[in-house]
Amino acid sequence: AGLGVSLLDSWIHYWHSVLPQLAAAAAAAGDKQHRKQPPHSSAPVCPVALCYGMLVDNYRSHKRLLDLPSRLFYNGMLRACAPAAAVAPPHWSEIMVKAVEQEQDLEEYNNTAVTAVDNSTDDRLAELCPSSCLFVGVNGQQRQDGDAPSYYNPQEVLVLAELITSLLGTPADGAGSGGGSVADVSGDGVRQAAVSVQDIGVIATYRKQVQKIRLLLRERGLGAVRVGTVDDYQGQEERIIFISTTLTKPESLPPALLDLSPLQQQQHQAAVDSVQQGAIQNPSTAWGSGPSGLTDVGFWRNPKRFNVAITRAKALLVVVGSPRVLVADDNWRQLLQHCVARGAYRGAGSRFLHKLLRVNAAPAGETDSNTPT
Repeated sequence: AGLGVSLLDSWIHYWHSVLPQLAAAAAAAGDKQHRKQPPHSSAPVCPVALCYGMLVDNYRSHKRLLDLPSRLFYNGMLRACAPAAAVAPPHWSEIMVKAVEQEQDLEEYNNTAVTAVDNSTDDRLAELCPSSCLFVGVNGQQRQDGDAPSYYNPQEVLVLAELITSLLGTPADGAGSGGGSVADVSGDGVRQAAVSVQDIGVIATYRKQVQKIRLLLRERGLGAVRVGTVDDYQGQEERIIFISTTLTKPESLPPALLDLSPLQQQQHQAAVDSVQQGAIQNPSTAWGSGPSGLTDVGFWRNPKRFNVAITRAKALLVVVGSPRVLVADDNWRQLLQHCVARGAYRGAGSRFLHKLLRVNAAPAGETDSNTPT
Protein backbone atom coordinates (compact mmCIF):
# COMPACT_ATOMS: atom_id res chain seq x y z
CA ALA A 1 0.00 0.00 0.00
CA GLY A 2 2.97 2.33 0.44
CA LEU A 3 3.45 5.11 2.93
CA GLY A 4 0.53 7.24 1.76
CA VAL A 5 2.73 10.30 2.35
CA SER A 6 6.02 10.68 0.52
CA LEU A 7 9.27 10.80 2.46
CA LEU A 8 9.87 14.32 1.16
CA ASP A 9 6.46 15.52 2.37
CA SER A 10 7.05 13.94 5.76
CA TRP A 11 10.45 15.62 6.07
CA ILE A 12 9.13 19.02 5.06
CA HIS A 13 6.34 18.70 7.63
CA TYR A 14 8.91 17.65 10.24
CA TRP A 15 11.11 20.61 9.34
CA HIS A 16 8.32 23.16 9.64
CA SER A 17 6.60 21.77 12.74
CA VAL A 18 8.81 19.54 14.89
CA LEU A 19 12.29 20.99 14.46
CA PRO A 20 11.28 24.56 15.45
CA GLN A 21 9.79 23.15 18.66
CA LEU A 22 12.98 21.27 19.42
CA ALA A 23 15.03 24.38 18.71
CA ALA A 24 12.80 26.47 20.95
CA ALA A 25 13.20 23.94 23.75
CA ALA A 26 16.96 23.98 23.31
CA ALA A 27 16.98 27.77 23.40
CA ALA A 28 14.92 27.81 26.55
CA ALA A 29 17.40 25.42 28.13
CA GLY A 30 20.19 27.87 27.54
CA ASP A 31 21.71 26.54 24.33
CA LYS A 32 23.31 29.69 22.90
CA GLN A 33 23.63 28.21 19.43
CA HIS A 34 19.89 27.73 19.16
CA ARG A 35 19.10 31.12 20.71
CA LYS A 36 20.70 32.96 17.80
CA GLN A 37 18.14 34.31 15.38
CA PRO A 38 18.65 35.54 11.80
CA PRO A 39 17.62 39.18 11.14
CA HIS A 40 13.86 39.80 10.94
CA SER A 41 13.10 36.17 11.85
CA SER A 42 10.74 35.10 14.62
CA ALA A 43 11.39 31.37 14.15
CA PRO A 44 14.08 29.60 16.17
CA VAL A 45 17.19 28.49 14.38
CA CYS A 46 17.35 24.75 13.70
CA PRO A 47 20.65 22.89 13.71
CA VAL A 48 19.85 21.15 10.39
CA ALA A 49 19.56 23.08 7.17
CA LEU A 50 16.90 21.84 4.76
CA CYS A 51 17.31 22.83 1.12
CA TYR A 52 14.79 21.86 -1.54
CA GLY A 53 13.88 23.42 -4.85
CA MET A 54 11.29 23.41 -7.60
CA LEU A 55 11.74 22.20 -11.16
CA VAL A 56 10.18 25.01 -13.17
CA ASP A 57 11.24 24.13 -16.72
CA ASN A 58 8.61 21.85 -18.23
CA TYR A 59 9.58 19.88 -21.33
CA ARG A 60 6.34 17.90 -21.59
CA SER A 61 3.34 20.12 -22.25
CA HIS A 62 2.05 22.95 -24.39
CA LYS A 63 2.27 26.31 -22.65
CA ARG A 64 -1.52 26.63 -22.50
CA LEU A 65 -1.80 23.30 -20.68
CA LEU A 66 0.58 24.60 -18.02
CA ASP A 67 -1.38 27.76 -17.26
CA LEU A 68 -3.77 26.22 -14.74
CA PRO A 69 -1.42 23.88 -12.81
CA SER A 70 1.24 26.58 -12.74
CA ARG A 71 -1.20 29.00 -11.14
CA LEU A 72 -2.72 26.49 -8.71
CA PHE A 73 0.35 24.56 -7.57
CA TYR A 74 3.57 26.30 -8.63
CA ASN A 75 2.99 29.99 -7.92
CA GLY A 76 2.92 30.72 -11.65
CA MET A 77 6.57 29.71 -12.01
CA LEU A 78 6.34 26.93 -14.64
CA ARG A 79 8.02 27.62 -17.97
CA ALA A 80 7.03 25.75 -21.12
CA CYS A 81 10.18 24.46 -22.81
CA ALA A 82 8.83 21.67 -25.05
CA PRO A 83 9.40 21.94 -28.82
CA ALA A 84 6.35 23.52 -30.44
CA ALA A 85 5.99 20.76 -33.03
CA ALA A 86 5.85 18.08 -30.33
CA VAL A 87 3.02 19.70 -28.37
CA ALA A 88 0.88 21.24 -31.13
CA PRO A 89 -2.80 20.34 -30.63
CA PRO A 90 -4.55 18.61 -33.55
CA HIS A 91 -6.82 20.48 -35.94
CA TRP A 92 -9.96 18.88 -34.52
CA SER A 93 -13.29 20.64 -35.05
CA GLU A 94 -14.36 20.00 -31.43
CA ILE A 95 -11.57 22.14 -30.01
CA MET A 96 -11.61 25.10 -32.39
CA VAL A 97 -12.13 28.33 -30.44
CA LYS A 98 -11.70 32.03 -31.08
CA ALA A 99 -8.03 32.87 -30.99
CA VAL A 100 -8.60 35.92 -28.80
CA GLU A 101 -10.08 33.74 -26.04
CA GLN A 102 -6.87 31.78 -25.70
CA GLU A 103 -5.28 34.90 -24.22
CA GLN A 104 -8.01 35.73 -21.73
CA ASP A 105 -8.25 34.62 -18.15
CA LEU A 106 -11.55 34.18 -16.32
CA GLU A 107 -11.55 37.62 -14.70
CA GLU A 108 -11.00 39.36 -18.02
CA TYR A 109 -13.63 37.14 -19.63
CA ASN A 110 -16.20 38.07 -16.99
CA ASN A 111 -15.38 41.76 -17.14
CA THR A 112 -15.68 41.99 -20.89
CA ALA A 113 -18.57 39.59 -21.38
CA VAL A 114 -21.14 42.00 -19.96
CA THR A 115 -20.25 44.54 -22.62
CA ALA A 116 -21.67 44.05 -26.08
CA VAL A 117 -18.88 43.22 -28.49
CA ASP A 118 -19.15 44.14 -32.15
CA ASN A 119 -17.46 41.23 -33.88
CA SER A 120 -17.05 43.26 -37.04
CA THR A 121 -14.74 45.68 -35.25
CA ASP A 122 -12.22 43.08 -34.17
CA ASP A 123 -10.93 40.74 -36.84
CA ARG A 124 -9.28 38.59 -34.19
CA LEU A 125 -12.68 37.30 -33.07
CA ALA A 126 -13.10 35.63 -36.44
CA GLU A 127 -9.80 33.75 -36.18
CA LEU A 128 -10.05 30.19 -34.93
CA CYS A 129 -7.33 28.02 -33.48
CA PRO A 130 -7.37 24.71 -31.61
CA SER A 131 -7.63 24.88 -27.84
CA SER A 132 -5.28 22.76 -25.77
CA CYS A 133 -7.98 21.96 -23.21
CA LEU A 134 -11.63 20.94 -23.68
CA PHE A 135 -14.41 20.05 -21.28
CA VAL A 136 -17.34 17.98 -22.55
CA GLY A 137 -20.40 17.95 -20.29
CA VAL A 138 -22.31 14.66 -20.14
CA ASN A 139 -25.73 14.13 -18.62
CA GLY A 140 -24.95 10.58 -17.50
CA GLN A 141 -25.64 8.36 -14.52
CA GLN A 142 -23.13 6.80 -12.15
CA ARG A 143 -23.71 3.14 -11.36
CA GLN A 144 -22.43 0.52 -8.95
CA ASP A 145 -22.40 -3.27 -9.04
CA GLY A 146 -23.84 -4.42 -5.73
CA ASP A 147 -21.89 -3.05 -2.78
CA ALA A 148 -18.67 -2.61 -4.75
CA PRO A 149 -16.95 0.70 -3.96
CA SER A 150 -16.12 1.41 -7.62
CA TYR A 151 -18.40 3.38 -9.94
CA TYR A 152 -18.92 3.43 -13.68
CA ASN A 153 -20.89 5.65 -16.06
CA PRO A 154 -22.13 4.06 -19.32
CA GLN A 155 -23.03 7.39 -20.93
CA GLU A 156 -19.55 8.78 -20.36
CA VAL A 157 -18.00 5.62 -21.77
CA LEU A 158 -20.03 6.02 -24.96
CA VAL A 159 -19.32 9.75 -25.33
CA LEU A 160 -15.63 9.21 -24.74
CA ALA A 161 -15.47 6.46 -27.39
CA GLU A 162 -17.27 8.70 -29.89
CA LEU A 163 -14.88 11.56 -29.20
CA ILE A 164 -11.85 9.34 -29.70
CA THR A 165 -13.28 8.00 -32.96
CA SER A 166 -13.90 11.54 -34.17
CA LEU A 167 -10.41 12.66 -33.17
CA LEU A 168 -8.77 9.74 -34.98
CA GLY A 169 -10.54 10.82 -38.16
CA THR A 170 -8.89 14.24 -38.06
CA PRO A 171 -6.39 14.68 -40.91
CA ALA A 172 -3.02 16.30 -40.46
CA ASP A 173 -2.84 20.11 -40.76
CA GLY A 174 -6.60 20.41 -40.79
CA ALA A 175 -6.89 19.16 -44.38
CA GLY A 176 -10.51 18.84 -45.30
CA SER A 177 -12.32 16.63 -47.73
CA GLY A 178 -11.56 19.09 -50.47
CA GLY A 179 -7.85 18.56 -50.01
CA GLY A 180 -7.18 22.02 -48.60
CA SER A 181 -5.16 22.69 -45.50
CA VAL A 182 -4.87 25.33 -42.84
CA ALA A 183 -1.39 26.66 -42.14
CA ASP A 184 -0.39 27.51 -38.59
CA VAL A 185 -3.75 26.46 -37.16
CA SER A 186 -2.15 25.99 -33.76
CA GLY A 187 -1.21 29.64 -33.48
CA ASP A 188 2.38 28.63 -32.80
CA GLY A 189 3.79 28.61 -36.32
CA VAL A 190 3.78 24.80 -36.55
CA ARG A 191 1.67 22.26 -38.40
CA GLN A 192 0.00 19.30 -36.72
CA ALA A 193 0.52 15.63 -37.40
CA ALA A 194 -2.38 13.25 -37.80
CA VAL A 195 -3.57 11.49 -34.62
CA SER A 196 -3.03 7.75 -34.06
CA VAL A 197 -4.15 5.44 -31.27
CA GLN A 198 -0.59 5.52 -29.90
CA ASP A 199 -1.04 9.25 -29.25
CA ILE A 200 -4.07 8.82 -26.99
CA GLY A 201 -4.39 7.90 -23.33
CA VAL A 202 -7.47 7.73 -21.11
CA ILE A 203 -7.59 8.32 -17.37
CA ALA A 204 -10.67 7.29 -15.37
CA THR A 205 -11.31 8.07 -11.72
CA TYR A 206 -12.55 4.55 -10.92
CA ARG A 207 -11.23 1.10 -11.80
CA LYS A 208 -14.66 -0.12 -12.92
CA GLN A 209 -14.87 2.79 -15.37
CA VAL A 210 -11.44 1.83 -16.68
CA GLN A 211 -12.74 -1.68 -17.40
CA LYS A 212 -15.87 -0.43 -19.17
CA ILE A 213 -13.87 1.98 -21.36
CA ARG A 214 -11.36 -0.71 -22.31
CA LEU A 215 -14.14 -3.09 -23.27
CA LEU A 216 -15.93 -0.63 -25.57
CA LEU A 217 -12.73 0.57 -27.21
CA ARG A 218 -11.73 -3.02 -27.94
CA GLU A 219 -15.13 -3.66 -29.50
CA ARG A 220 -14.46 -0.71 -31.81
CA GLY A 221 -10.99 -1.86 -32.77
CA LEU A 222 -9.29 0.74 -30.54
CA GLY A 223 -7.78 -1.62 -28.00
CA ALA A 224 -4.35 -0.02 -28.46
CA VAL A 225 -5.55 3.10 -26.63
CA ARG A 226 -4.07 2.99 -23.16
CA VAL A 227 -6.64 3.26 -20.33
CA GLY A 228 -5.88 3.47 -16.61
CA THR A 229 -6.46 5.27 -13.34
CA VAL A 230 -4.57 8.38 -12.32
CA ASP A 231 -2.19 6.20 -10.29
CA ASP A 232 -1.44 4.15 -13.41
CA TYR A 233 -0.40 7.36 -15.15
CA GLN A 234 1.92 8.63 -12.43
CA GLY A 235 5.13 9.63 -14.21
CA GLN A 236 3.61 8.86 -17.64
CA GLU A 237 2.57 11.10 -20.53
CA GLU A 238 0.68 10.99 -23.83
CA ARG A 239 0.23 13.47 -26.64
CA ILE A 240 -3.52 13.54 -25.95
CA ILE A 241 -5.22 12.66 -22.66
CA PHE A 242 -8.92 12.06 -22.04
CA ILE A 243 -10.23 12.05 -18.46
CA SER A 244 -13.53 10.41 -17.49
CA THR A 245 -14.66 11.75 -14.11
CA THR A 246 -17.58 9.26 -13.82
CA LEU A 247 -19.54 10.68 -10.88
CA THR A 248 -22.93 12.36 -11.41
CA LYS A 249 -24.19 12.73 -7.83
CA PRO A 250 -22.68 15.57 -5.77
CA GLU A 251 -23.49 13.70 -2.58
CA SER A 252 -20.97 11.03 -3.62
CA LEU A 253 -18.14 13.52 -3.19
CA PRO A 254 -16.37 13.55 0.18
CA PRO A 255 -16.38 16.69 2.31
CA ALA A 256 -13.48 19.07 1.86
CA LEU A 257 -10.17 17.71 3.12
CA LEU A 258 -9.10 18.80 6.56
CA ASP A 259 -5.60 19.90 7.39
CA LEU A 260 -4.22 16.49 8.31
CA SER A 261 -0.83 15.65 9.71
CA PRO A 262 1.33 13.23 7.69
CA LEU A 263 0.45 10.43 10.14
CA GLN A 264 -3.28 11.07 9.71
CA GLN A 265 -2.87 11.22 5.93
CA GLN A 266 -0.99 7.93 6.05
CA GLN A 267 -3.77 6.30 8.07
CA HIS A 268 -6.42 7.57 5.70
CA GLN A 269 -4.42 6.50 2.63
CA ALA A 270 -4.02 2.99 4.06
CA ALA A 271 -7.80 2.71 4.30
CA VAL A 272 -8.16 4.06 0.77
CA ASP A 273 -5.67 1.55 -0.62
CA SER A 274 -7.41 -1.32 1.17
CA VAL A 275 -10.70 -0.43 -0.47
CA GLN A 276 -9.14 0.01 -3.92
CA GLN A 277 -7.49 -3.42 -3.62
CA GLY A 278 -10.74 -5.06 -2.52
CA ALA A 279 -9.58 -5.89 1.00
CA ILE A 280 -12.53 -3.99 2.48
CA GLN A 281 -15.93 -4.69 0.96
CA ASN A 282 -17.84 -2.06 2.91
CA PRO A 283 -16.19 1.37 2.53
CA SER A 284 -18.06 2.86 5.48
CA THR A 285 -16.19 0.57 7.89
CA ALA A 286 -12.91 2.03 6.70
CA TRP A 287 -13.80 5.69 6.32
CA GLY A 288 -16.54 6.52 8.78
CA SER A 289 -14.25 6.59 11.81
CA GLY A 290 -11.18 7.94 10.04
CA PRO A 291 -9.46 11.17 11.04
CA SER A 292 -11.15 13.15 8.29
CA GLY A 293 -14.42 11.26 7.96
CA LEU A 294 -13.86 10.91 4.23
CA THR A 295 -15.95 8.60 2.07
CA ASP A 296 -14.04 8.73 -1.22
CA VAL A 297 -11.53 6.41 -2.88
CA GLY A 298 -8.55 8.71 -2.79
CA PHE A 299 -9.05 10.87 -5.89
CA TRP A 300 -11.54 13.57 -5.03
CA ARG A 301 -10.46 16.54 -2.87
CA ASN A 302 -6.90 15.46 -3.57
CA PRO A 303 -4.87 18.29 -5.15
CA LYS A 304 -1.89 16.05 -5.87
CA ARG A 305 -3.85 13.48 -7.83
CA PHE A 306 -5.74 16.24 -9.62
CA ASN A 307 -2.42 17.82 -10.56
CA VAL A 308 -1.10 14.49 -11.86
CA ALA A 309 -4.25 13.92 -13.94
CA ILE A 310 -4.26 17.28 -15.72
CA THR A 311 -0.50 17.34 -16.41
CA ARG A 312 -0.14 14.04 -18.31
CA ALA A 313 -1.07 15.57 -21.69
CA LYS A 314 1.51 17.07 -24.03
CA ALA A 315 -0.78 18.69 -26.63
CA LEU A 316 -4.44 18.25 -25.67
CA LEU A 317 -6.47 17.52 -22.53
CA VAL A 318 -10.14 16.51 -22.90
CA VAL A 319 -12.24 16.10 -19.75
CA VAL A 320 -15.58 14.28 -19.92
CA GLY A 321 -17.91 14.57 -16.96
CA SER A 322 -20.81 16.09 -15.08
CA PRO A 323 -20.28 19.78 -14.30
CA ARG A 324 -22.92 19.61 -11.57
CA VAL A 325 -20.58 17.37 -9.57
CA LEU A 326 -17.26 18.93 -10.45
CA VAL A 327 -18.18 22.48 -9.42
CA ALA A 328 -18.38 21.16 -5.85
CA ASP A 329 -14.68 20.20 -5.89
CA ASP A 330 -12.43 23.26 -5.65
CA ASN A 331 -9.79 21.99 -8.07
CA TRP A 332 -12.21 20.74 -10.71
CA ARG A 333 -14.18 23.97 -10.43
CA GLN A 334 -11.01 25.82 -11.38
CA LEU A 335 -10.64 23.61 -14.45
CA LEU A 336 -14.25 24.24 -15.46
CA GLN A 337 -13.74 27.98 -15.13
CA HIS A 338 -10.53 27.71 -17.13
CA CYS A 339 -12.33 25.99 -20.03
CA VAL A 340 -15.45 28.16 -19.94
CA ALA A 341 -13.38 31.35 -19.98
CA ARG A 342 -11.66 30.18 -23.14
CA GLY A 343 -14.77 29.05 -24.97
CA ALA A 344 -13.65 25.42 -24.63
CA TYR A 345 -16.79 23.91 -23.11
CA ARG A 346 -19.12 21.65 -25.08
CA GLY A 347 -22.11 19.47 -24.36
CA ALA A 348 -24.57 19.32 -21.49
CA GLY A 349 -24.81 21.89 -18.73
CA SER A 350 -23.89 25.17 -20.40
CA ARG A 351 -26.78 27.08 -18.87
CA PHE A 352 -26.07 25.50 -15.52
CA LEU A 353 -22.47 26.65 -15.64
CA HIS A 354 -23.52 30.09 -16.84
CA LYS A 355 -25.45 30.49 -13.60
CA LEU A 356 -23.25 28.65 -11.13
CA LEU A 357 -19.88 29.99 -12.24
CA ARG A 358 -21.37 33.48 -12.66
CA VAL A 359 -20.09 33.79 -16.16
CA ASN A 360 -21.91 36.66 -17.83
CA ALA A 361 -21.94 35.25 -21.33
CA ALA A 362 -22.87 31.77 -22.49
CA PRO A 363 -19.83 29.66 -23.38
CA ALA A 364 -19.28 28.13 -26.77
CA GLY A 365 -21.14 24.93 -27.54
CA GLU A 366 -24.10 25.78 -25.31
CA THR A 367 -26.71 23.05 -25.11
CA ASP A 368 -29.52 24.38 -22.96
CA SER A 369 -31.74 21.36 -23.41
CA ASN A 370 -29.18 19.11 -21.74
CA THR A 371 -28.84 20.97 -18.47
CA PRO A 372 -28.04 18.39 -15.78
CA THR A 373 -30.73 17.55 -13.31
